[in-house]
Amino acid sequence: MSNCVSCINEWSDAVKLADSTPRLSLADPISKLQEVRRKAADLDYPMCAWPIQQKLLDLMDKGIDAYLAFMAQRPDSEVQGLFDEAMNSFEEFGLEFSDLMWGYEPYGPQPRPTPTAGDSGAIPYSLSTITAWNAADLREVARWGGQSIEAHSVAFYPTASHTAVGLSSGKVLIWDLQTGDQYELSGQEGSVQGVAFSPDGSWLASVSSDGSLWIWDANPLRTNQGTVEPVGDTEGYSLGYWSVAFSADSNLLAAGTAEGTVYLWDMSTGQQVNALEEHTGAVRGLSFLSNLLASASEDGTVRLWVMDTQEELLVLSEHKAPLTSVALSPRGDFLAAGGQDSSVRLWVVGTSWDSWVLEGHAGPVQSVVFSPDGNLLASASADGTVRIWDLRTNEQVGLLQGHGSSVLSVAFSSDGNLIATSSADGTVRLWGVPRP
Repeated sequence: MSNCVSCINEWSDAVKLADSTPRLSLADPISKLQEVRRKAADLDYPMCAWPIQQKLLDLMDKGIDAYLAFMAQRPDSEVQGLFDEAMNSFEEFGLEFSDLMWGYEPYGPQPRPTPTAGDSGAIPYSLSTITAWNAADLREVARWGGQSIEAHSVAFYPTASHTAVGLSSGKVLIWDLQTGDQYELSGQEGSVQGVAFSPDGSWLASVSSDGSLWIWDANPLRTNQGTVEPVGDTEGYSLGYWSVAFSADSNLLAAGTAEGTVYLWDMSTGQQVNALEEHTGAVRGLSFLSNLLASASEDGTVRLWVMDTQEELLVLSEHKAPLTSVALSPRGDFLAAGGQDSSVRLWVVGTSWDSWVLEGHAGPVQSVVFSPDGNLLASASADGTVRIWDLRTNEQVGLLQGHGSSVLSVAFSSDGNLIATSSADGTVRLWGVPRP
């Protein structure tokens, strides 16, 4: 039973770490608790101790659920109740374990003080249901919505303090992840198909099926003082916009239209500077990396454009189905595109442009995005799931389940600790990503 004692000590150390960590940073301590729980489940207990093992696993599950609820800022009474349940389970476990191990005095999770309005450094997720989503114990940590309005697109502010959500109602939702507050930006009449923050945090762009592109001053999000306000909009296009992206230096804005044109604007002047017109189908995805812009179209091609000259570099046509999304890896080594054939195609960026397919989805892939370190790829699908792929092995390592309809957009936070998903079921969900 010495391994069991060691495991209990590890659990206690992990609990102490969680107790001293602000909510915003709890993903890593919770991941450690989940790791200890898996270790406890794998221990080889003697037959007489099997009931003890089950009680140990039960108390660990309750403790993890309590910390997840605290991180998600469920109602105070519910959070305190979960911690009380965990503590009671640990006390019951301690009595039985002491009979086996004389002289051992277990200790475990202590009730947290009730959070107050001044509890800083935390994400008070107030709209969540906590559910495990894959074998690696990645978990949903927050949820917004659950209404008839579809959530078409989602983006994180560069500091991950807020998200912007494009809605089918023509509005953009701003969700403050530090206070849990939300407010809506109005002005566009059609469904907001795409939202994007500039990397420097100055601007928010939203594009709509009504053919409008709005630019909003996002600087208030930097200091959390005031609200996002409109600073301009562009001439409408009858067939509407499908996609939008900022360049890495925030100087260029690209927007893809339903007729297949990519328009470019200079953010320093607000003037349109070019129209890239090679696609023959709606441009559903855009991605910048350094001096390159990738565009993915329903014509089945990905086109690479050099921004210095704003000329086409090459065309990738291996994907034999309409494309819905595209992403360039932050490291510049891969390009990914999602298609209506339910697959994700990856290309090696370079002279050969070799490609292969990642399969597993049961519906069209609506959105793809790389993690900030470039090791992971997330793909969102009409099958209601998001799959996480490890690009070092080309293996699926995670599966996000919970949406009741097509997942239309997926985004990583800049620190890689959160994934946001938006869906036709009217919800936006945040998922904690434990670090290895």
